[in-house]
Amino acid sequence: MGIRNEPASSHFTLVLLGVLHAFTHGLMTMFAPLYLLMRDELGLSGVWPAAALVTVYGVVYFGMSYPAGMLADRFSRKLLLAIGLAGNALAIFGMGLTDSYPLLVALAVCAGMFGTLFHPSANSLVSALYPKAPGMAMGLLGAGAGVGFFAGPQFAGWRAETSFLAWSLPESIGHISNWQRPCIELGIAGLVAALLFYVLAKDAPRLKPANAAPMHMSRKLFRQVLAVAVALLPRDFAWGGMIVLTSVYLQKAHGMGPK
Repeated sequence: MGIRNEPASSHFTLVLLGVLHAFTHGLMTMFAPLYLLMRDELGLSGVWPAAALVTVYGVVYFGMSYPAGMLADRFSRKLLLAIGLAGNALAIFGMGLTDSYPLLVALAVCAGMFGTLFHPSANSLVSALYPKAPGMAMGLLGAGAGVGFFAGPQFAGWRAETSFLAWSLPESIGHISNWQRPCIELGIAGLVAALLFYVLAKDAPRLKPANAAPMHMSRKLFRQVLAVAVALLPRDFAWGGMIVLTSVYLQKAHGMGPK
């Protein structure tokens, strides 16, 4: 099998990419069990302003994918991946330090802008590391998303409701609400993961200009790619909606806590 013939450094980088993938989606979905807490502790008029923060995050995240792909074609993918997770995590960390709604919206925009760097850069890097078996490598990379979708909300809900290793900031800095604790902790963890990735991961050389694919797609290919993207929109809308609605329903209709 082609994937087994690649050097150990490629396998190690693939593992690190899986960790980054988990953080990328974990940071996006961690708010699902926190909406009701955010409504109450921020004094919002309903659940929708809290959910709107993740909507803003997602619109920027998906809307900026094409420019992110252009960056991945021109700059170091390893550097972009490290910057992407670091910026995403730093924005989530910042959300754990403020109760200003306009600032939360601005931080959601920042998180989306940095988070969108992951997929174009990671997909390109994995294909370069495993030229003989890119499909299997992509599949292994995708496993990291599953970990993030599960672990992000699980950790956030648990940390928001548990008193285990509870901590607080000095009064001179401000009060930390229950929903903000996992933001700060996951933000710090994401920053550490980004640093370790940049130090330990392997980058891959680009194709020589003579063998490289054209930098710009033809109009026909662009229309085909756009059609596939539109066809996949309901899928992403459905998984996002199911995560949110399930969490809110179980808490409001069955009295369950975030944990």
